[in-house]
Amino acid sequence: MEKIDLTIVVPIYNVEKYLEECLESIYRLSIKKEVILVNDESQDNSYLIIEKFKSLYPQITVVITQKNKGLSGARNSGLEIARGKYIAFIDSDDYINTENYECFFKENKDKKLDIIMGNFIRKKNEVETICNKNRFKIDNIVEGKYFFETMILYNNFYVEVWDDIYRKDFLVENKLKFKEGLLHEDILFSVEVFEKAKRVKYINSEIYTYREREGSITKNMTLKNSYHKLYIAKNFLKNTDIQRLNNLELLIINILWSEFRFNSLIEKEIFIHLIKRIKKISKIKSILKLMVIFISYPFSKKIKVESIK
Repeated sequence: MEKIDLTIVVPIYNVEKYLEECLESIYRLSIKKEVILVNDESQDNSYLIIEKFKSLYPQITVVITQKNKGLSGARNSGLEIARGKYIAFIDSDDYINTENYECFFKENKDKKLDIIMGNFIRKKNEVETICNKNRFKIDNIVEGKYFFETMILYNNFYVEVWDDIYRKDFLVENKLKFKEGLLHEDILFSVEVFEKAKRVKYINSEIYTYREREGSITKNMTLKNSYHKLYIAKNFLKNTDIQRLNNLELLIINILWSEFRFNSLIEKEIFIHLIKRIKKISKIKSILKLMVIFISYPFSKKIKVESIK
């Protein structure tokens, strides 16, 4: 059986308008690859585009058709059967910048990295903005823990997974996968993988174009989104491995502040935990956010997050 360097998993749900451009950008790669297309019970004509690419590239295409499990479930389905040494998760309404992506991967695939990180371009109404993940200029191979702690300290932590590539055995050996039924799943997944990763390399290259569009999860925030983000923050407090990360409180404060600012929501246990550990918090701005919440506490909506509902 021919060696596969890279598995690309593409969850697909009602994206017929964008899917062809996404897949064309992936199949143009000359990397030894397999492409796993996960049809997550699409109700539009996405299945016709899936069939088209399966017929054009039968040797390197695997199609999974499943009852709707959401983005996390679709990614996990691909991870379970992936045969590549490395694995990438590409959203089907975006596309990769093929030439950059190919150089990015080929130059680093033999370095035994757990995570290879790149930049992305945010595209909104045809206006493009480069999002640089490494303002603090770490150019060598480092531990994931150090990279995460530095990103948080510089307020430059990007949680998305689609502009990163992961060593598959690293994910499997550490039992790392996406929590199903969870919105904003990339936050939890990214912190978990950085905590475990021993070899992380950042490459200053724009490998991915993220299409910010109406109808996406991030554009349609509801109380359910807030509840799930607070659930993630509370999960960090209970995970003894993650608790070893320095500057973790800064990330938790940002999540708590976001939901307080936009929805007047406060998760009581998270807030109390942060107040007790205020001496450990290194940034004045984060302390000020906590103080504002403290003053507003009697007038806010206090909730207790236990599990995903």
